[in-house]
Parts: sequence; structure tokens; C-alpha cells
Amino acid sequence: MAVLSLHHPWAFTFGILGNIISLMVYLAPLPTFYRVYKKKSTEGFQSIPYIIALFSSMLWIYYAFLKPDASLLITINSIGCAIEAIYIITYLVFAPKNAKLPNVLGFLFGIMQMVLYVAYKDVKPITQEYKLPEKGLGVHPVDSKPSKIENEDHHIVIEGDPKRLDDTEATTRKKLKRGIR
Repeated sequence: MAVLSLHHPWAFTFGILGNIISLMVYLAPLPTFYRVYKKKSTEGFQSIPYIIALFSSMLWIYYAFLKPDASLLITINSIGCAIEAIYIITYLVFAPKNAKLPNVLGFLFGIMQMVLYVAYKDVKPITQEYKLPEKGLGVHPVDSKPSKIENEDHHIVIEGDPKRLDDTEATTRKKLKRGIR
């Protein structure tokens, strides 16, 4: 990979420094979860920050796959995903029953959303339009002359000819010619 070949030593150095700092950020809640493990209770802690950190790591991994030579982003955020998943599982094991269901559902739906997005991100939608056949009723204003068209048998038919129309339309035509509504 080009990043590891040291073509840009400053970028690589700051990338490593950023990964070290990010690892410390991911490990910051470790004392809290050690206390949760020892007391076997979440003591009112919320799981939302850990779920958001997990999704943030997932989004950074997605970005890294789009960007060439982003191995540093992929490595630290993969580690971050694993750490945050461990935090969330630990929380769910020791959380009270009334806090587990919404968190489990949110976590599962979020994971499912990310998996479906990755699975369907390159699928192109079908943009084929279907048109209905254009057939007019052949109704013309009283003062205008009907136009000539060809029917399916290639016979010239004058639109609005009462002999060719059904009874309802023919009756309406006759009333229109007489000026009756």
C-alpha cells in the first residue's frame, strides 16, 4: 500500500499518532465497564454513547473503503468496532430488563440497516417507464369538424361518427348537436 511505503512521512506519522489517540478514546470507558462487571449492574449508565461510537466506527470504515490507501482508517476503526461491540454486549448482559429491549432492538436494527446498505449500495434502480396506450374518446366541440384517424384494421374512421360509437356516447353527441345538456 502506498501509505505504508513512506512516500509522505509526515502524513504517515500523524496517521499513526491519530490511531494511538483514537485507541485511547475507544479504551476510555474501560474503567466504567470494569465497575459494571464487578457490581453486576449498569447502575443507570446509558448505552447510547457506545452505540453511537459503534456506528461512527462503521461509517469511518465505509469511508475508508471508498478512499484509496486508507489502511490506517480501516485498522483503527475495525478495532473500535470490536471494542464498542464488547461494551454493548457487556451492557446488555448486566442491564435491567426494562432497559434491555429498546437497546437490543435499536442495536439489531442498526446493524441490519448497515448490512442492508452495504448489500444494496451498488444496485441500480430500474428506470423503465410504462406508458398506457393513448386512445381518445373522440369527443370534439360542436363547432369543430371531427378528425380522420385509422383504426386497427387500417380503415379510415371519422371520430365522433354516431354509427361507430356506443349508445351512450352517440346519445351525448346528438344532445350536444341540438344544444341540450
